[in-house]
Amino acid sequence: MAIVNNIKDVKPDLTLNDEKGFTQMELRWLISDKNAPVTMVTVGHTYKLKGGEHRSHYHTDADEIIYMLKGKAIEKIEGEDIVLSPGDCCFIPKNTIHSHKVIEDPVETLCIYSGASSIEKTGYHLIE
Repeated sequence: MAIVNNIKDVKPDLTLNDEKGFTQMELRWLISDKNAPVTMVTVGHTYKLKGGEHRSHYHTDADEIIYMLKGKAIEKIEGEDIVLSPGDCCFIPKNTIHSHKVIEDPVETLCIYSGASSIEKTGYHLIE
């Protein structure tokens, strides 16, 4: 059984707001347990403008891969700033504190969580 979800048909996740660490960004779950029979992977598409960021956080139950499609961003991983540009693919192991901030907009990314079928199942923890 194949599942095909087009970004135009997937609604943004409105639960991911500033209170949860998501600022000036839109995230659409292209593949998750809400729209496909997955158990070990989640794929999201983000769109961010200048000032957009995903504040410091970590995942206890999933690794994360960020693939940059457009724009430039700083991925801060364990205190180290890494500039990501289109074509860059960044692997972040579970339990690693990281954040993402736009430096050239718009930024578009694919976020892939390996080991979990939804953001809730990644063991998401925001650092305050």
